[in-house]
Parts: sequence; C-alpha cells; structure tokens
Amino acid sequence: DRDPATVSLLSVDLSVDSDSQTYAKMSKITLKYFDVAGRGEPIRIAFSHGGVPFTDERIKFADWPTVKPTIPGGAIPVLDVDGTVYTQSGALLRYAGKRSGMYPEDLKEAMRCDEVIDIVSEVFTKTPQDADVEVKKAKRAEYAAGPMKAKMGLLGKYAEEAG
Repeated sequence: DRDPATVSLLSVDLSVDSDSQTYAKMSKITLKYFDVAGRGEPIRIAFSHGGVPFTDERIKFADWPTVKPTIPGGAIPVLDVDGTVYTQSGALLRYAGKRSGMYPEDLKEAMRCDEVIDIVSEVFTKTPQDADVEVKKAKRAEYAAGPMKAKMGLLGKYAEEAG
C-alpha cells in the first residue's frame, strides 16, 4: 500500500522517464571501455544513432592495470550515469537502446531484442582463446564453422523475419 503522494511522485518520475530523449539529455552519461570496438561499440552506436549525448572515455590497454581497481568488478564496459556506475554490457546496451528510443515497447519485440543481445554476448564469450596463436587460430576456425555459424544463421533468420 502506497500513500497517494508516493503514487503521484512515481507517476511523475515514470512519465519523465518514458521520454527517452529528454531524460537522456538531462543525464550525464560516460561510457568507459577500451579504444576498440568489442563490447563497447554496440553501446556507442545506440547512443550515437539516437542522438543521446555521452562521453566516450576510451581506456588505453597500457593504463588498464591502474584503472582496473577503480572499476566495479574490475571489468569493462561500464556506464556512469549521473555519478552511479553500472556494469554488464548487455544491461548497458539495453539502457542505451531505451534511452535512444530504439528499444521496442512491445513485450514480444523487446524479448526478441533481448534474445539477440544475449546471442551476440554468447558468441563473444565462447570465442576460443589460447596463448599459442596457431592453436587459437585453429580453434576459432572450428568455432566459426560450427557453433558460431549456427548462431549467426539464427540471427539472419530473425533479421529476415523483421524485414
């Protein structure tokens, strides 16, 4: 049970929050990620495409050992929104999509969008690594021809269905 003042306040907050462009322009947003595409690039693209102003703080690999202890969980990308730091690239991308007005309001469409984000994340996460460059190259070729190809086929099917 909420008192009427709280309900009224929540209504005001939600109505302001639903206007992605206005809210985003009022917020100070900083994306922190390496100076590569990787997991940060989809977030950059979403903000840029939606005209959402943000600071793109690119961390040099040489600076990472010094920066890492200052990052929650010691992993990037992170998003600082008005002084609060958020982690997890999927969550950051969803936020960027919503703030830019690109995220679907329809629940089924949003679920498909979430599925696509998670598939891409899975492909990144499962990409084989190895200290030996030749072994890594062979493992990645096998991965690309098998599991990755299957996931990309699924994404292609979804893109065709979406038109």
